[in-house]
Amino acid sequence: MIKFDKVYVKFVNDFHSLFELNCEIKSHTFLIEKNLCGAVAFMRTLTKINRTYQGEIFVDDVNLKNIKDKDLNIAYLPETPTLFKNKSIKHD
Repeated sequence: MIKFDKVYVKFVNDFHSLFELNCEIKSHTFLIEKNLCGAVAFMRTLTKINRTYQGEIFVDDVNLKNIKDKDLNIAYLPETPTLFKNKSIKHD
C-alpha cells in the first residue's frame, strides 16, 4: 500500500501541483492522468524523480526517503518517454 500524508509539491511562484495530499492506494493500481490534475507530479514524486516535496510518503509502511532507488518497485511510464543516448533497455 502507498500512503501520502500531507504531501506538498511546489513549483515556481508558489504554485502547488499537490497541496496537502492525503490518500492511500492499494497495490496493483493503475493511475491514468487527465490534463492538469497533478498525476504527473504525483508519479514523479512517488518514483523519486522529484525529491523536493514536503510531507510523508510511505510504501508498505516504510518511509519513501528510507527506500533505496534500486529497491523501489514502482513503474511510471510518462506520456513522452525520455530516451538516453547510447543506452539500451534490458529485460529478463
